[in-house]
Amino acid sequence: MKAKYLLFSVLFLALGCATTAKYEEKLNSWVGSPEDNLIQSWGPPTQSYPLDNGDKLITYDQTNGVAFAYGMAVPMRCKTTFTVSASTHKITNWNYNGNACKSK
Repeated sequence: MKAKYLLFSVLFLALGCATTAKYEEKLNSWVGSPEDNLIQSWGPPTQSYPLDNGDKLITYDQTNGVAFAYGMAVPMRCKTTFTVSASTHKITNWNYNGNACKSK
């Protein structure tokens, strides 16, 4: 019984370290980076959308399993969009939404 409690405690602490603040730090580190570097690291985007000013949005939409709350299955999802400058091909901005946008 103690072993199960210890294992649960260790898993809880390991998973509890992931926060949205750390995810935002991760995203901030990409601002000013070339688009190609992001794609090499994150893989091909889920979606790309050109803007009228020539910039573009590249989106990564990830589903990371399911959590259960109140007897219902809730998809764990994070959608992150980066703005890429047309003139420099560098990341200028980002935004995200979802319940799984966390990082360690």
